[in-house]
Amino acid sequence: MNIHFGRGIISRNIKAHGQTFTFKRHGKNRHGEPDGTKTVVVSIQGLFHQARGFITKNTSDGTVSRSSPQPQILCLSGDDAKLIQQGDLLEYSGQDYTVTGVDDVNNLGLACEISLELFDNGT
Repeated sequence: MNIHFGRGIISRNIKAHGQTFTFKRHGKNRHGEPDGTKTVVVSIQGLFHQARGFITKNTSDGTVSRSSPQPQILCLSGDDAKLIQQGDLLEYSGQDYTVTGVDDVNNLGLACEISLELFDNGT
């Protein structure tokens, strides 16, 4: 695979269909404890999408499988993507998400998948 060609394809799609996502992190006081503020870490351009994962539960009558959405953002690899850490926060489409991981797709250095988890505030 020509890496420069692949990077161009991803870049064009993100520019044409992507959005800007702003990631925040909980602020800390001088003792390293959360102080209730949120500071902006980085803003990146990317594509929001959802993969489907399956959860299997064993019961006395058999097994039950159901699908579970796994929200992700596809972005170009770079210095900005390296700033995002597990636990960072994202507000998108009126919902709050927590970053659960950042992975280099196929370890090629072209694109990153930012895995998200919907934040459940109990309401």
